[in-house]
This record gives sequence, structure tokens and C-alpha cells, in this order.
Amino acid sequence: MANAATKRPVRVAQRPGQAATGAKQGSLPFRPQHGGRRPGAGRKPKGPQAGVSHAPRAPLAARFPAHVTAKLREHLPALRRKD
Repeated sequence: MANAATKRPVRVAQRPGQAATGAKQGSLPFRPQHGGRRPGAGRKPKGPQAGVSHAPRAPLAARFPAHVTAKLREHLPALRRKD
């Protein structure tokens, strides 16, 4: 094996007419854009009544159950515990 001090850097073969200055970053034909709203972006609506109505719901009668989420204070026990 050769000593590390005697090793020479390996030369890379170049194509004819290629400059020895190294590679340069190429440019792409895109507009500078960093996300955000773009024309044509997003899911396309499907069906005759696509999307969600933002009208308020009709009031529920007391006999119909409703799903309720409640947050208790820290010192109260959990509601799901039997004891």
C-alpha cells in the first residue's frame, strides 16, 4: 500500500469543451413562489351540492340526545369512574 502522504488526488475526466471551473447551479423556468393560494389548487367539488352548508342547524328537541364535551376542573374526579 502507498503511504497517505504520497497519494495524489484523482483527476476526473472531462468531456471535450467542458470548462474545468466546476458545475454551476442551473435555473428553472418557475416563478418564485413559496406556497400559499394558487389558481386551480385544492380538491375539486364533486356532485350537485358539493361542499358544506354553513347555515345554522335546526334546534334539537330535549328528547333527542346530543354529544357534549365537557372539561372538568383539576381537583374533580373523572366522570367515568364508578367510585
